[in-house]
Amino acid sequence: MNNSLVPLSDCSLQTCDISRSHFATEPPVFPAALSYIIYFALFLILQSGLGVWYRTWSLLAGAFSCLLLYTLGYVAAAKMTSDPFSDSWFALYLFGLTVAPSLLTASLVICAQQIATISMSGVFPLVEGKYRHVTIGLQIIGVFFQVVGMAVMAGNTSLSLSQSGADVAVFGLAIQVLTLTLACGACVISAYSLFRHSGGLTSQKGREEDATEDNKVSKPLRHSKMLKAYVVVFIVVLLSTLVSTIMFAVMIAGGREGQQLRVQNLYYYQGYFMALAVFLLTACHPGLGLKRSRKDAIPDIARDPA
Repeated sequence: MNNSLVPLSDCSLQTCDISRSHFATEPPVFPAALSYIIYFALFLILQSGLGVWYRTWSLLAGAFSCLLLYTLGYVAAAKMTSDPFSDSWFALYLFGLTVAPSLLTASLVICAQQIATISMSGVFPLVEGKYRHVTIGLQIIGVFFQVVGMAVMAGNTSLSLSQSGADVAVFGLAIQVLTLTLACGACVISAYSLFRHSGGLTSQKGREEDATEDNKVSKPLRHSKMLKAYVVVFIVVLLSTLVSTIMFAVMIAGGREGQQLRVQNLYYYQGYFMALAVFLLTACHPGLGLKRSRKDAIPDIARDPA
């Protein structure tokens, strides 16, 4: 039914055509939304347990916030299967699914920095010294612009304000893409360092740093096969999050009325990449991966937070 005389606030699937809703052709599919709710809620519990057990607080903060927002976002999607005209549910849907990856990215950046510190100590001193400050600073700026932009975009029905919010959010997402790219680069260099320099540090500075207290752990740790496998898996996690972020940037670039944003299937395609990232991040949790790597390198090492 295409009754344009019915006020949008009174629209339902029985009184108005779907084209007047927040979606171009069809509302979200309930079984798909429910599957994502169960999936992300399950991994929210798993990540919380692993984070507390291994005391990886920085990762726990990002993963918990990300998975909570994803769960709430898909709860909103489930509600819109019967009411795709609701502005409030759409705002939660949009805000949750767009801001969530940025919160996870902040934690991934810190994990990548820890990997770089272990694997590149004395091998790539310039990267080792500058990486943390640059990436964390960029991530804070990116998250700020995303939160502000998505709050404006999701909370306003005005097309001009909505588009302004979308532009601000896209700028924040662009910064996040840059941050993830830097993190991927650091992890690729880390993998190179682990596979090429696992026999020992070759630079004069590296040989001097071998005698330091930190390198009594990091040097033998570089021999660990578990750490090498963990770095490779972590690169896949970063790439999955990067693809998800790029997809969201494309989707929201046109504002609330953009055609990409109104094709709800794109949300599910984007969800596939985040689901993969979350699965790998849980299966090869940094606390678990680094702890096993330490035990592999130093068998008598005590339980220690990653």
